[in-house]
Amino acid sequence: MVQHDLEGVAVAGPSTTLWRYMSLSKLLQMLQSGTIWFSRVDQLLDADPYEGSLPFSLQPGEATPKDAAAERERRMAAGSLSKMRHMFFKTFKEQRECTFVSCWHSGSSDNDAMWRLYGAEKDGSVCIRTTVSRIAPQLPDYVSVGRVEYVNYDDHWLDNPNVYVPFFRKRTCFQHEKEVRFLFNSSVDDVGPPLHADSDIRGWEINFHPDGCLTDIYVSPTAPPWFLHVVESAVGGLGLSIPVREAPMARRPVF
Repeated sequence: MVQHDLEGVAVAGPSTTLWRYMSLSKLLQMLQSGTIWFSRVDQLLDADPYEGSLPFSLQPGEATPKDAAAERERRMAAGSLSKMRHMFFKTFKEQRECTFVSCWHSGSSDNDAMWRLYGAEKDGSVCIRTTVSRIAPQLPDYVSVGRVEYVNYDDHWLDNPNVYVPFFRKRTCFQHEKEVRFLFNSSVDDVGPPLHADSDIRGWEINFHPDGCLTDIYVSPTAPPWFLHVVESAVGGLGLSIPVREAPMARRPVF
């Protein structure tokens, strides 16, 4: 069972509805392997270079007169505080290399922006739906879940020492994602081999049971009619009974 109560992280309650948008090929890989892919955070920096970063107020900086006074008071060597800050930032930056996330959209229905952004194939994309209460029991207890909070990095929002907090923060320009994240850290949680920036491990697969977890599979609202039958056939061919439906957005308006 995953951890729901990380200090400093907004809770994603059990009834929270989750959506994940992807290509048909990625869906079939997920269903055939019975695994959920967790991406290594430093592999997401092309999409958002702020992933796992800190507020601007915590820039390391050089030694200051305030540092010198504090060092004299604590009988520390000159420059010690500045060196400690640089060590902290180096260590924290390295955490992006061993933190893994699975990112989901939360909401009561499907979302036009998410179809456009993450439906990798415009007319051949799919979306899976589940809830926190369905997926959480299937994941190991070293995985944590929480809501992403959207913040201004000019503000000092890191008042909590929890190393996971920055991985549950994003800039306000991403608010449309309404993201819920499942996350673990391979070094803190002692999972797998040590990692580094040049490691071949770009992500991590965690086992789950699709039939017991996924409530629906939706096809893109712009997909041709035959695409739904293709997805139904592929899912049924794997021996799964997950309903395949038209996207809620595809419902025809009344005039």
